[in-house]
Amino acid sequence: MNSANGGNLRTSYGDTLEARSSHGTFIILTGASSSGKTSIAKALIPLLDRPYMHACADHIKDMCPPIFPEELGVAFTRPEFVPRLYAAIPACYRALAMYGNNLVIDDVIRPLQSRIYAEQLKEFNPIFVGVICENEALDRREYARGDRRSGSAIRQAEIVSLLNIFDVVVDTTNHSPDQCANQILAKFASKVTYKALEKIVSIDPNTYISRTDDIDRSVFHAYTSSQDCKVPK
Repeated sequence: MNSANGGNLRTSYGDTLEARSSHGTFIILTGASSSGKTSIAKALIPLLDRPYMHACADHIKDMCPPIFPEELGVAFTRPEFVPRLYAAIPACYRALAMYGNNLVIDDVIRPLQSRIYAEQLKEFNPIFVGVICENEALDRREYARGDRRSGSAIRQAEIVSLLNIFDVVVDTTNHSPDQCANQILAKFASKVTYKALEKIVSIDPNTYISRTDDIDRSVFHAYTSSQDCKVPK
């Protein structure tokens, strides 16, 4: 909690937050599996001057029945419910924020999923953080985990980077979670309006339909097909 600039950053952040709404706030971390999002979230949360929940999307996905080994890395072999669950995740986070909860979100957010996050959360002025890592390090970490299909992290990184619109980018190849957390904190502490999600929501989704993957298309279809997907006015 005591970084080199920790005291000033915490004070500045607190002042900034008071000027915002009584609703919760968001720090959104997106990047490939094994890029270091979860480690950064765990390093960042103790630096913040009020409680933040670690909203790891995997915790919601864990409500699904187990995925059999032969299905790992296969795009949505259970189309009857999985896309609908993924499409609902940003709205779940929105509901938490409406009651004043602050969240650090940790998810692999593809281009069309970014549009869903933008529509649901942009009014909360979230900071959108890209977590990147060189391919060699991704491969090494993925292998060490032992629960991912080989090559899936690099493929995810390619898909996530298609959009390439972030408020801040951190590179975990040679930087520790603590270093990345302090980089995010410095940006989050400044008195600015974050622009990434506003830019994302202005982009025609058709720009990415053919370039993204089946997972992203399935989730976006489930979202746009829902009668309740629109954010209340």
